Amino acid sequence: MKQFSVLIIFLIQSCSVFQQSSYKQDIYLFDKKYSKKIKAHFEIIKKDKSKIEFYWTKPFKTKEKIPLIVFIHGHLRKRNGGGFYYYKHPMLKKVSSKYKAVAVSISQPGYGLSSGPPDYCGPKTQNAVMDVINYFKEKDYIDSNRIIILGESRGAVVASILAGKYDIFKGLFLIGNFYDIRNFYNNYDKYYEGNEDVYDRIKSKIDRETSKSNQSYKVRSPISLSSNIRALTWDIHGENDEYDSEYAKKFIENIQRNNKKSKLIIIPGQPHGIPYKIVDEKFYSFLKKLNVSKI
Repeated sequence: MKQFSVLIIFLIQSCSVFQQSSYKQDIYLFDKKYSKKIKAHFEIIKKDKSKIEFYWTKPFKTKEKIPLIVFIHGHLRKRNGGGFYYYKHPMLKKVSSKYKAVAVSISQPGYGLSSGPPDYCGPKTQNAVMDVINYFKEKDYIDSNRIIILGESRGAVVASILAGKYDIFKGLFLIGNFYDIRNFYNNYDKYYEGNEDVYDRIKSKIDRETSKSNQSYKVRSPISLSSNIRALTWDIHGENDEYDSEYAKKFIENIQRNNKKSKLIIIPGQPHGIPYKIVDEKFYSFLKKLNVSKI
């Protein structure tokens, strides 16, 4: 928090899309690295008695329609993190200060101030993310043909499910996960040996947040939707990630039938939590490939 100063103004404004109040704070960040003051926003929208929290930024001076870049976090031990995770992260600040794009970091249900409990990438989480995306699609400064989504860990599962369901995404950038929960359960013993602690932890989260049925696993397994994905997709996967890269390989192979430029990038020697310097470099190359303009 030492890298920026914060000025907060509390506002309440109406939101016609959700027919309820939207709570908003304007926050000014100072990024020392780029010597820029960045205007950010903290916002909560309400729908069907549920709250969805997100943080977002928009370039100060732009009259043209610009892309929307959506960040979806992974599991966080501190549930008060949520969208704040990317809000405080250099990636969001660099996108804000360097690119002509709106960047939004969404708190999944059960994280931050978003209504919970979490449902492990399930329908509630998918709908919450889409509600925020649709909220921004109505803004006159958003180019709805240029929506880019980044998902990390369980956020990667959510992002890829949405890209398989809705043909609205220009780019899909994924960071480390497995994309077939049904297969994970059916072949649990195959991957279990040597990964007992990690896989018991993963399984306990899935068991706790789902109904433990084949149908509940199916709606959380983007592999079944992968052949529908037409967005340019890069999947960044650590060589030593506990999530077996074979899942990611099969997932990307299915997508390549529609988009041959999509690819799986294995980072040598890296675990599930790939250092952000590596992720950032790949993501900015991804934005360049999608012709996202710099300020």
